[in-house]
Amino acid sequence: MTSNSIHTEVCKLVIKRLFGRCEYCLIHQYFSIYTHEVDHIIAVKHGGETIAEN
Repeated sequence: MTSNSIHTEVCKLVIKRLFGRCEYCLIHQYFSIYTHEVDHIIAVKHGGETIAEN
């Protein structure tokens, strides 16, 4: 795991928070042909933290 990787527990929390829906468009993972990706709102290189709120 690199320092910029998002920890598995944070990923699970983010996915659970919206019941498997995308944070942006709210489409459920079930209806998407692509896997949703957990990412930072504020990039790490811009000072964002790897926490559930980001």
